[in-house]
Amino acid sequence: MNAPNATLNEQASSERAFEGDERLIEVWRGDNVESVHRGSIALVDSTGALVAGVGDVSQPVFLRSGAKPFQIMPALLAGGIERFNLTKPELSVMCSSHNGEPRHIAAVQSVLAKIGLDESALGCGIHPPLSVEAAADRWRKELEPTPACNNCSGVHAGMLVACRAEGWPMCEYGNPSHPLQRRIREVVAEFAGVPAADIQEAVDTCAVPTFRLPLFRAALMFARLASGRGVSDALAGAASSVRTAMTAYPEMVGGEHRLDSDLMRATAGSLVAKGGAEGFQGIGATQSGAGLALKVSDGGAGAAMAATIRALEEAELLPPEALSALDAYRAPSVKTLRGQIAGQVVPTFKLRALR
Repeated sequence: MNAPNATLNEQASSERAFEGDERLIEVWRGDNVESVHRGSIALVDSTGALVAGVGDVSQPVFLRSGAKPFQIMPALLAGGIERFNLTKPELSVMCSSHNGEPRHIAAVQSVLAKIGLDESALGCGIHPPLSVEAAADRWRKELEPTPACNNCSGVHAGMLVACRAEGWPMCEYGNPSHPLQRRIREVVAEFAGVPAADIQEAVDTCAVPTFRLPLFRAALMFARLASGRGVSDALAGAASSVRTAMTAYPEMVGGEHRLDSDLMRATAGSLVAKGGAEGFQGIGATQSGAGLALKVSDGGAGAAMAATIRALEEAELLPPEALSALDAYRAPSVKTLRGQIAGQVVPTFKLRALR
C-alpha cells in the first residue's frame, strides 16, 4: 500500500486514478464470482496519524455529500442556529442526504420559513423522493416533486441560513466565488489540515462545489468532526453541535433503510457517519476520536456499504451488540424478485496496520 507522502500538488493524474486500489468486495452468484469491487480505506487516530488502511490512502477522492456536515458549519459559526431558533432535528436534516420522507420535507420547509424563505429559494434542483414509499405516496396524492424533495435540500437550506445570518446575497449562493462557498472551503481546509488553495473542486449534482482530497485527509476530517481536536475553538464547537444533532436524530440524516441512519442508531451515538455518491463513506468515532474514510472506485453503493461494516469491524469501532441491527449491510444476499437467495455480497479485505 502506498504511504500518504504525495503533496496535493503532486496528485495522481486522471489516467492513473485508482491504480492503487485493492479488492474489497466480491459479488457471488451461485458458485461463481459475478463481479468485483475495488477501493481504498484509510483509518486515522484522534491525532490524525494514519494507523491502518487498504489500497492507496493518498488517492484523491471527491467527498460529494460526505462534505455536508462541514458545509453547514458557516450557519453555526454565524450564530444562525440560535438566531432563527432552529431545532436539533432541523440541524440534522441540514447535514442530510435525505429520503424525501414527510418528516424530511417538513423540516426543510420549517428551516426556510424561519429565515423568511420558501422552496423557490433552493438552488438544488428537483427530483422525486429517494424513498420509493414516499415517492409513491406523493404520486397517489397527485403531488409533483418540489425542491424540498431533493435529497440535498437540507444542506441547501443550511447554506441559506448562513447567508441570512451573515447578510450575504441569497442568489447564486452555490457559486464558488460566493462568500458562503469561500467560507465553506476554509472550513473544509481546516478540518482536512491543508491550505484552502490546495483543495480541488468540481460541481456537485446539486449545483454547489464538491471537494477532492486524498482519502487519508477525508479520514482526518471525520476524526476532527468526532473529536473537535485540531481545529479552532469555534469549529470545535460547531463540530460538537453537528455530531450531537446527527447522532441524536439519525433518522433525519438519511431515513428508513439508509446506512448512515441505521449505523448511527445502532451504535447509540458512538459513531457519526455521512456517505456520499459514487462509493464514498466517512465515519468518526466519538469516543476514541478515530476517523475512517472509504472509497469504492467504481462507485458501487452496495459494495461501499458492505465494505464500511467490515472496515468498522476490523477497526474494532463497531460494538458487538450493533451487528445484528446491521446484518442487512454486512454481507447481504443477492436475491431474485421472488425473494429467493441467488448469491452473496462478500467482503474480502483486511485492514493492515501502518505503524
